[in-house]
Amino acid sequence: MVTEVRKLLNDGEKPKMAKDEYTQEVKNEFQFWNPEISDSVTGTIVDVFSGEFGDQKILETETGERLVMPNHAVLKNLLQRFDVGSELKIVYDSDVPAKQKGRSPTKMYKVFTKVQ
Repeated sequence: MVTEVRKLLNDGEKPKMAKDEYTQEVKNEFQFWNPEISDSVTGTIVDVFSGEFGDQKILETETGERLVMPNHAVLKNLLQRFDVGSELKIVYDSDVPAKQKGRSPTKMYKVFTKVQ
């Protein structure tokens, strides 16, 4: 097969491709929450998935929107104690300048739960 493709390419012909049967695009069921300072989101943790940077929580809002929470250290630390089904309000509170020059600021969050 490789020899046939090389021969076709050397002869200036393009290899014939099979008919593309993959026509239905798969779209994400969620978006990434990218907040500005003082933004907040309220919802229920509906899923947790292991990604490139560890576990990430997906929050479903009252409107049905599914948001992947940012992978910021402070937020991940606050969210680790909550499981699927937890109802939360998350507020992006502020940025604290880095102590080392050239580093990104620490993104500070507050997490609130309903009083039972």
